[in-house]
Amino acid sequence: MHFPPTSFAIAMAAAFAASSFAGDAAKPPATVAPAHQERTIEEEIAVLENGRLSAKQRSLARFGTHSDPAADEVLRKEFGRYLNGELSPALWLDLFEAMAKRNNASLKALLAEREERLAKSPDPLRRFEECLEGGNGEEGRAIFTKKPEAGCIRCHSVDGKGGQVGPELTWLRKATERSHILKVLGETNGVVGGRNGAAQRLGLKRTTLIYKMQKLGITRLAT
Repeated sequence: MHFPPTSFAIAMAAAFAASSFAGDAAKPPATVAPAHQERTIEEEIAVLENGRLSAKQRSLARFGTHSDPAADEVLRKEFGRYLNGELSPALWLDLFEAMAKRNNASLKALLAEREERLAKSPDPLRRFEECLEGGNGEEGRAIFTKKPEAGCIRCHSVDGKGGQVGPELTWLRKATERSHILKVLGETNGVVGGRNGAAQRLGLKRTTLIYKMQKLGITRLAT
C-alpha cells in the first residue's frame, strides 16, 4: 500500500494512537499506581526554554491538559513565536494540538484564523506543513516495522529490509534529513554548537549532528 507523504504521516499517527488506546483499554485493572504530580507552570516554562526537543514536545502536550489557567497564556505566547518564525517547526504540531485541547475561546480563535489563512494558499499541502517535522522517530520506526494494521513494511523497504511492492524509502529519509539540517544551518548562519546553534534547535548533541553532517556530505561552515 502506498501513501503520499502527508497522508502517510497522518495515517501512521492515527494507527499508533488507536492501537495504544485500545491496548490500554483491554488491560485488566491492576494495582493503582500513584498519580504523577503535575509540574508547575514555571517548571514547564523552564523546559520550553532550556529542554531538548523531545522534552519540549512532551511539555507542550502537558500544557494541553494542565489544570492551571495560566497555561493558556503560555500557549498564546508560543503561538506568537510561531507567527514570528521563532518556534521550531518540529514543535508546531505539538503546539496546535495543545491549544486545541484547551477550553479557551481565544486560543481556538487563533487556530481558526490560521486555518483560514492556510486555506487561501495556492499550495494544497500548506495546511499540513506541521506534519512534516517533529514527531517521535522511535515510535515511527515501531509503526513502520511492527504494526500489522499499518502494513508499511510489507510493501516498502528501508535499508534493504521490507517488501518490494512499493518504492524503497531509504532515499526519502536521507533526503528529508539532509534538507532539514541544511535549513537549520542556514537559520543559524552555519553555527553548529552553542545555545542558539543548529544542534540545540534540532535537539541533538553537537557531536551527533557533526557525525550526521559528515555522513550526509554536509560541509560544516562554523562551530
